Amino acid sequence: MKRKREDEVLKKKHNVLKMLIQERTNELAEANAELTKEIRQREQSEANLLESEQRLHEQLAELELLYRTAPLGLCHMDRDLRYLRCNEKLAEINGIPAKDHIGRTLREMVPEIAETMESVYHHVIESGSPVVDVVATGATAADPQKVRHFSACYYPVKSEDGVVQGVSSIVQDITEHKEADETLREAHNQLDRRVEERTKELAVTNLKLNDEIIERKRTENALKGSEERLRVLLETTNVIPWEADAKTWQFTYVGPQAIKLLGYPLEQWAEKDFWASHIHPEDRESAIRTCLESSERCKEFDFEYRMVSSEGQTVWVHDIVSVEAEDGAPKTLRGFMVDITERKRVEKSLRDNEERTRLIVESALDAVVTMDTRGLITGWNPQAETIFGWPWKDVIGRRMDEIIIPHQHREAHRRGLEHFLASNSGPMLNKRIELTALHRHGHEFPVELTVVPTRTGETVSFSAFVRDITERKRAENTLQDLRARMINAQEESHRRLARELHDDVSQRLAVVAIEAGKLEQLSHYTPDFIHGKLQGMKDHIVKLAGDIHRISRQLHPSILDDLGLVDAMESECHRFSELEGIPVKFTADRFPEETSKDVSLCLYRVTQESLRNIAKHSQATDARVTLTGKNGSVFLSVEDSGVGFEPAKTQGKPGLGLASMEERVKLINGSLSIHSAPGKGTVIEIQAPLACTDRV
Repeated sequence: MKRKREDEVLKKKHNVLKMLIQERTNELAEANAELTKEIRQREQSEANLLESEQRLHEQLAELELLYRTAPLGLCHMDRDLRYLRCNEKLAEINGIPAKDHIGRTLREMVPEIAETMESVYHHVIESGSPVVDVVATGATAADPQKVRHFSACYYPVKSEDGVVQGVSSIVQDITEHKEADETLREAHNQLDRRVEERTKELAVTNLKLNDEIIERKRTENALKGSEERLRVLLETTNVIPWEADAKTWQFTYVGPQAIKLLGYPLEQWAEKDFWASHIHPEDRESAIRTCLESSERCKEFDFEYRMVSSEGQTVWVHDIVSVEAEDGAPKTLRGFMVDITERKRVEKSLRDNEERTRLIVESALDAVVTMDTRGLITGWNPQAETIFGWPWKDVIGRRMDEIIIPHQHREAHRRGLEHFLASNSGPMLNKRIELTALHRHGHEFPVELTVVPTRTGETVSFSAFVRDITERKRAENTLQDLRARMINAQEESHRRLARELHDDVSQRLAVVAIEAGKLEQLSHYTPDFIHGKLQGMKDHIVKLAGDIHRISRQLHPSILDDLGLVDAMESECHRFSELEGIPVKFTADRFPEETSKDVSLCLYRVTQESLRNIAKHSQATDARVTLTGKNGSVFLSVEDSGVGFEPAKTQGKPGLGLASMEERVKLINGSLSIHSAPGKGTVIEIQAPLACTDRV
């Protein structure tokens, strides 16, 4: 029994031990797997590292090869300016093998240029900043007899903590480049002289170009003609440098300004036949012929023509060309294209202005005659031909005083011309004067004359503006006659009023006085008889007062000032109806409350005159007067149903007062029309502005 229990205990312990062994085995397996994975990763890393090291060695080898074979001089110096590395190109520049540089100082290798370069090295070491494009000049062991030019760049070499350990340098021998610059500058100076000679022939619009060329020369001299700076300078001007084959005219070089000129890319300019195909069709034949004939003479030439831009616009070009010959035949053409479109536009504008001025002078209503300081006629417009009767071809170059100045004024004309030439002034210049001129047929006629001197540079000329005032003088005389007639008409009106006052009013006052004297002798008569006599005297006095009032209105209608035009005209129509027994219908429609005194007086007087004509001549049974206002104007209509008349037969004849009415209406800038025919009555219509500054 005891044995059996021990076996069971031992079995349990065995199972536990087995489980522990299994767990430990599993843990070891997992650790082994992790270890295996880590070993593989480490192997992969070592392989990658080995590959990177191999690539690095290859790159280092490439860099080493590049360093040794670079076309530029390369070196590395320590802080004491001793060479640590030096490539073959720098050794070639210095004339000393590369291995001999190592450990030696800059001054030992290149003593002539060391002083310039040492200061730059020290600056880089002290500042830790690179210095580029330093130019040094001197001889080296490569050729001790020749001074050479070098361009160098210096870069600091720093440790991980930023401390400058040394300097790496890049050195380039630019001697040939400098010599090429000098050659190019000399060629450019020669070209500048040619351009300067040509630009003197350009107009004022090319002054800007001249300034730019001068500025370019100054810049080139200041910067010693660097090729790159010269290119930049050329690109900032409006001048297009170009070069072309003399046989094919195909461009081999065109400045970048060409893009701005025509809008085509530079590649298209280099295409075959580009130049000929882009000349304006109207200029193509002549431009090609000029270029061909001129280049064959192997001499410089210039010409102007039009080209067509990419947008179809016309561009004027002034081409200045030099010819390079070989064996007596043109080989290469070089030149400058100058955009002169603006200059051509200004020239065309000037020509247009001159043509416009010529047309204005030729179409002027006044005669325009020009004369030089010798008194000879230099200009004669068509109106001068009309006024003076001379065609221009018969007067140009002849003395003015012998052509259009009357005999009595010729001596004064000569003295005036001499006075101006001596004092630069004259009493008749720049003034409008009236005098007489001489016609080709010998008769004199009145003119209005203005003489204006003009100076162009040193040349003085005189322009005379002459207006034939024959019709104006005739109109002035007519107006003077009309004024005399108006005065006579007024005198006649006053005479008529005086006659009425003398023959009618005075006699009637005398009758009243006689009747009053008789009353003194009738004191013995009955009161009724005396009362009858007094009543008769009263009637005479009342009628006499009315007539005096009527005459007063004829002299001046004060009712206009008191009541205004509408009420005054209505009162006049009413008075006329009562006095003459002819009914007058007055109408005022939309008439403004205020009109000028001149207009009101004119309309009132015309109405009075029209009504007087109706009473004296029309035999009318009625009449109508209409007054309206509309759009800033007034309209008056006086109409009767009388016998009428023929207006054409009354012109120039007295009696109706029509001339007086017409003159009154004209003075207020109005119009008067008369419509009448025998048996059909008469209508007088007036239209006038509401206000007028002229006196009636």
